[in-house]
Amino acid sequence: MKKLSLLFVISIIIFLSFNFIQTTKESTTNFLASVFFQKSVNTDKLVKKFSRTSVEKHKSSVKPTKILIVPGHDNINSGAMFGHITEAEINLSVAKELYNLLNKEKGIDTFIIRDDNGYNPVFQKYLKNNEKDIIEFRSSRKNIMMDFIKAGKINSHVNVLHNSAPSRVVRILYGINKFANEYGFDITIHIHFNDYPGRRGNTGKYSGFSIYVPEKQYSNAEASFDLAYKIKEQLKLSFASSDYGKESEIVEDQDLIAIGSFNTADSVAVLIEYGYIYESYFTDKKIGQTIRNELARQTYNGVLNYLENEDTNKETYSVLSGYRWENTLSKGDKGMGVLALQDFLNDFGYYPNKGTLNSCPINGNFGKCTKSALIKFQKDNNLPATGFLGDMTLEVIGRKKELLQQ
Repeated sequence: MKKLSLLFVISIIIFLSFNFIQTTKESTTNFLASVFFQKSVNTDKLVKKFSRTSVEKHKSSVKPTKILIVPGHDNINSGAMFGHITEAEINLSVAKELYNLLNKEKGIDTFIIRDDNGYNPVFQKYLKNNEKDIIEFRSSRKNIMMDFIKAGKINSHVNVLHNSAPSRVVRILYGINKFANEYGFDITIHIHFNDYPGRRGNTGKYSGFSIYVPEKQYSNAEASFDLAYKIKEQLKLSFASSDYGKESEIVEDQDLIAIGSFNTADSVAVLIEYGYIYESYFTDKKIGQTIRNELARQTYNGVLNYLENEDTNKETYSVLSGYRWENTLSKGDKGMGVLALQDFLNDFGYYPNKGTLNSCPINGNFGKCTKSALIKFQKDNNLPATGFLGDMTLEVIGRKKELLQQ
């Protein structure tokens, strides 16, 4: 009887000990997960920080908002191609314009990862001196996240499949994340143009922009979404959003290194796919630079709206605000005059008349979409509905532009 009692007591002790160990282990895992995925950046704090910088920028103790601009790809890994144009080229074109715009803001300190001469020497030196640390950084974060996934503390899922990056690119991208963390950047913006596997020739099935943000479980997810929303609202004024079924205007993603795969990014991070590279108006010799500058301008507006907690700035193509048409225009014409006409009709709610910006992009080509919108404008203003931009229509457009600018 005593032996049975002793065995019973020992069994109880073993049972309680096992449960204590399991409970302790689970509590530790929960604690570590909560720390690992603790919010690393906060929109309200960034708004307040920028506000203080703007008001007290004469004080050396007030730190500016630090923004890192990353033109995707480089001369070795050039990304998607359209004819002889590489994605790396047009990524850099947009990035440089965005850098120039943001750099004029006294409350912002802007850093661009690469320019026409290659990678910024500061980053290049960092990459060289921290090669082993970057590999360890990626490995340790990955191991931690895999453990949490196995323990069921976080969910793992894939929204959009991405091509695997070469090892060199992987090292650079994780290097950028570590660099941004250690140098205290508040916002990181990756600039890209899209493509899809299996495309052949100079045309494709999809069009429009998408903005990728960290998946909602990540430390920088909430504030990154806030910025993406502001940029998205600006881009929508003149550009179509993606019609690729697996994408949307804003896409949450766990796997993209640029926005913090394995929770490796502390800053607000967005990756903007401005459209598909085969949408030829991005690279057109006559209007391509104007289009790319507008992408940069609307991104800049979105960043300022985010930092200033402002609503959407409705201005589009400010470079065309004073445009004066010297020639008449009709179906089949191309160039800056057509772009200015499409922008005017869009500003006044006529373009696109029938369809969307996916089927009727503001692209400087006078086709059926432009003609239809112009006819609607002419009818509403008691003009001959010819779909031809002549002197009478130009006179009415001129008056409306003057009223808009007053």
